[in-house]
Amino acid sequence: MPPGTKQAVIDEWFFAIECDDEEMVSSMMHGDPSLLKEAFQGALYEEDIAELASELLGKTIGPLTPMQYACFVESEDAALVLADAYTDEQLGQKWGEMNTLLHLVAFNGMERLLRKLLKRGLPPNIKNKHGFRPMDCVANDGTRDVFANFRDEENANQGKKITPSLSQVPAFSPFPFIWKLFSFLF
Repeated sequence: MPPGTKQAVIDEWFFAIECDDEEMVSSMMHGDPSLLKEAFQGALYEEDIAELASELLGKTIGPLTPMQYACFVESEDAALVLADAYTDEQLGQKWGEMNTLLHLVAFNGMERLLRKLLKRGLPPNIKNKHGFRPMDCVANDGTRDVFANFRDEENANQGKKITPSLSQVPAFSPFPFIWKLFSFLF
Protein backbone atom coordinates (compact mmCIF):
# COMPACT_ATOMS: atom_id res chain seq x y z
CA MET A 1 0.00 0.00 0.00
CA PRO A 2 1.54 3.36 -1.04
CA PRO A 3 2.38 5.80 1.77
CA GLY A 4 -0.60 7.87 2.83
CA THR A 5 -3.10 5.40 1.38
CA LYS A 6 -3.91 3.85 4.77
CA GLN A 7 -4.50 7.31 6.26
CA ALA A 8 -6.79 8.18 3.35
CA VAL A 9 -8.83 5.03 4.04
CA ILE A 10 -9.02 5.89 7.74
CA ASP A 11 -10.14 9.43 6.91
CA GLU A 12 -12.79 8.05 4.55
CA TRP A 13 -13.90 5.60 7.27
CA PHE A 14 -14.48 8.31 9.86
CA PHE A 15 -16.12 10.54 7.23
CA ALA A 16 -18.58 7.72 6.39
CA ILE A 17 -19.34 7.37 10.12
CA GLU A 18 -19.82 11.12 10.52
CA CYS A 19 -22.16 11.21 7.50
CA ASP A 20 -24.15 8.34 9.07
CA ASP A 21 -23.68 6.37 5.84
CA GLU A 22 -24.55 2.92 7.18
CA GLU A 23 -24.01 1.21 3.80
CA MET A 24 -20.51 2.66 3.40
CA VAL A 25 -19.65 1.90 7.03
CA SER A 26 -20.81 -1.70 6.63
CA SER A 27 -18.96 -2.12 3.33
CA MET A 28 -15.71 -0.66 4.65
CA MET A 29 -15.94 -2.59 7.92
CA HIS A 30 -16.38 -5.90 6.12
CA GLY A 31 -13.69 -5.04 3.57
CA ASP A 32 -11.13 -4.12 6.22
CA PRO A 33 -12.04 -5.21 9.77
CA SER A 34 -8.87 -3.55 11.11
CA LEU A 35 -10.72 -0.21 10.74
CA LEU A 36 -12.70 -1.13 13.86
CA LYS A 37 -9.48 -0.71 15.86
CA GLU A 38 -8.67 2.79 14.60
CA ALA A 39 -9.04 5.77 16.92
CA PHE A 40 -10.38 9.23 16.12
CA GLN A 41 -8.26 12.02 17.57
CA GLY A 42 -9.27 15.62 18.10
CA ALA A 43 -13.02 15.41 18.64
CA LEU A 44 -14.54 18.61 20.06
CA TYR A 45 -17.98 19.27 21.46
CA GLU A 46 -20.18 21.50 19.32
CA GLU A 47 -20.29 25.03 20.67
CA ASP A 48 -23.98 24.97 21.60
CA ILE A 49 -23.59 21.91 23.88
CA ALA A 50 -20.00 22.34 25.05
CA GLU A 51 -20.86 23.73 28.48
CA LEU A 52 -23.42 21.06 29.36
CA ALA A 53 -21.31 18.27 27.86
CA SER A 54 -18.28 19.40 29.87
CA GLU A 55 -20.36 19.46 33.06
CA LEU A 56 -21.88 15.98 32.56
CA LEU A 57 -19.20 14.15 30.58
CA GLY A 58 -16.07 16.18 31.26
CA LYS A 59 -13.82 18.36 29.14
CA THR A 60 -11.43 15.56 28.18
CA ILE A 61 -12.64 13.58 25.20
CA GLY A 62 -9.51 11.73 24.17
CA PRO A 63 -9.21 9.21 21.37
CA LEU A 64 -12.52 7.61 20.38
CA THR A 65 -13.18 4.18 18.89
CA PRO A 66 -15.26 4.19 15.70
CA MET A 67 -18.30 3.19 17.78
CA GLN A 68 -17.72 6.00 20.28
CA TYR A 69 -17.13 8.45 17.44
CA ALA A 70 -20.42 7.44 15.76
CA CYS A 71 -22.21 8.18 19.03
CA PHE A 72 -20.25 11.40 19.54
CA VAL A 73 -21.36 12.77 16.15
CA GLU A 74 -24.90 11.38 16.62
CA SER A 75 -24.66 8.94 13.71
CA GLU A 76 -27.16 6.46 15.09
CA ASP A 77 -27.61 4.35 11.95
CA ALA A 78 -23.85 3.88 11.60
CA ALA A 79 -23.59 3.11 15.32
CA LEU A 80 -26.29 0.45 15.04
CA VAL A 81 -24.24 -1.24 12.29
CA LEU A 82 -21.02 -0.93 14.28
CA ALA A 83 -22.58 -2.29 17.49
CA ASP A 84 -22.96 -5.70 15.89
CA ALA A 85 -19.25 -5.83 15.08
CA TYR A 86 -18.04 -5.20 18.64
CA THR A 87 -17.95 -7.55 21.61
CA ASP A 88 -19.63 -6.50 24.83
CA GLU A 89 -16.19 -5.92 26.32
CA GLN A 90 -15.27 -3.58 23.46
CA LEU A 91 -18.57 -1.72 23.79
CA GLY A 92 -17.84 -1.29 27.50
CA GLN A 93 -14.55 0.51 26.82
CA LYS A 94 -14.41 3.85 28.68
CA TRP A 95 -13.59 7.16 27.01
CA GLY A 96 -12.75 10.66 28.20
CA GLU A 97 -13.36 11.06 31.91
CA MET A 98 -14.46 7.47 32.64
CA ASN A 99 -17.61 7.68 30.52
CA THR A 100 -19.24 4.58 29.12
CA LEU A 101 -20.77 4.37 25.69
CA LEU A 102 -24.18 4.64 27.37
CA HIS A 103 -23.27 8.08 28.75
CA LEU A 104 -22.76 9.36 25.22
CA VAL A 105 -25.78 7.55 23.77
CA ALA A 106 -28.03 8.97 26.51
CA PHE A 107 -26.58 12.46 26.20
CA ASN A 108 -27.24 12.50 22.44
CA GLY A 109 -30.71 10.96 22.73
CA MET A 110 -30.01 7.90 20.57
CA GLU A 111 -33.06 5.88 21.64
CA ARG A 112 -32.82 2.94 19.21
CA LEU A 113 -29.16 2.39 20.02
CA LEU A 114 -29.80 2.76 23.75
CA ARG A 115 -32.45 0.01 23.60
CA LYS A 116 -30.07 -2.26 21.70
CA LEU A 117 -27.15 -1.71 24.07
CA LEU A 118 -29.27 -2.21 27.18
CA LYS A 119 -30.62 -5.46 25.72
CA ARG A 120 -27.02 -6.53 25.08
CA GLY A 121 -26.40 -6.11 28.78
CA LEU A 122 -24.32 -2.94 28.99
CA PRO A 123 -24.59 -1.75 32.59
CA PRO A 124 -26.67 1.44 32.94
CA ASN A 125 -25.52 2.42 36.43
CA ILE A 126 -21.78 3.02 36.06
CA LYS A 127 -20.82 6.51 37.20
CA ASN A 128 -18.28 8.61 35.33
CA LYS A 129 -15.55 10.72 36.96
CA HIS A 130 -18.14 13.42 37.71
CA GLY A 131 -20.51 11.03 39.49
CA PHE A 132 -23.11 10.85 36.71
CA ARG A 133 -24.73 7.64 35.48
CA PRO A 134 -25.85 7.42 31.85
CA MET A 135 -29.47 7.99 32.91
CA ASP A 136 -28.37 11.26 34.55
CA CYS A 137 -27.23 12.50 31.13
CA VAL A 138 -30.48 11.99 29.20
CA ALA A 139 -31.20 14.39 26.38
CA ASN A 140 -34.94 14.02 26.03
CA ASP A 141 -38.09 12.34 27.31
CA GLY A 142 -37.78 9.50 24.81
CA THR A 143 -34.37 8.56 26.17
CA ARG A 144 -35.66 8.85 29.73
CA ASP A 145 -38.54 6.52 28.77
CA VAL A 146 -36.12 3.92 27.38
CA PHE A 147 -34.29 3.82 30.72
CA ALA A 148 -37.58 3.70 32.65
CA ASN A 149 -38.96 0.87 30.51
CA PHE A 150 -35.69 -1.05 30.85
CA ARG A 151 -35.79 -0.64 34.64
CA ASP A 152 -39.43 -1.77 34.73
CA GLU A 153 -38.64 -4.83 32.59
CA GLU A 154 -35.68 -5.71 34.82
CA ASN A 155 -37.83 -5.42 37.94
CA ALA A 156 -40.59 -7.52 36.37
CA ASN A 157 -38.10 -10.21 35.33
CA GLN A 158 -36.58 -10.38 38.80
CA GLY A 159 -39.99 -10.86 40.45
CA LYS A 160 -41.38 -13.33 37.91
CA LYS A 161 -42.34 -16.77 39.22
CA ILE A 162 -41.82 -19.67 36.88
CA THR A 163 -44.67 -22.17 36.85
CA PRO A 164 -43.61 -25.63 35.75
CA SER A 165 -45.41 -26.94 32.70
CA LEU A 166 -46.36 -30.48 31.82
CA SER A 167 -43.39 -30.64 29.47
CA GLN A 168 -41.08 -30.14 32.47
CA VAL A 169 -42.32 -33.32 34.14
CA PRO A 170 -39.58 -35.95 34.20
CA ALA A 171 -40.20 -38.72 31.67
CA PHE A 172 -40.06 -41.37 34.38
CA SER A 173 -42.91 -39.84 36.41
CA PRO A 174 -45.92 -42.16 36.62
CA PHE A 175 -48.27 -39.32 37.56
CA PRO A 176 -47.95 -36.35 35.18
CA PHE A 177 -51.54 -35.24 35.89
CA ILE A 178 -50.67 -34.75 39.60
CA TRP A 179 -47.73 -32.55 38.56
CA LYS A 180 -50.05 -30.49 36.35
CA LEU A 181 -52.56 -30.05 39.20
CA PHE A 182 -49.75 -29.16 41.60
CA SER A 183 -48.44 -26.45 39.23
CA PHE A 184 -51.65 -24.44 39.65
CA LEU A 185 -50.68 -23.78 43.27
CA PHE A 186 -47.66 -21.74 42.21
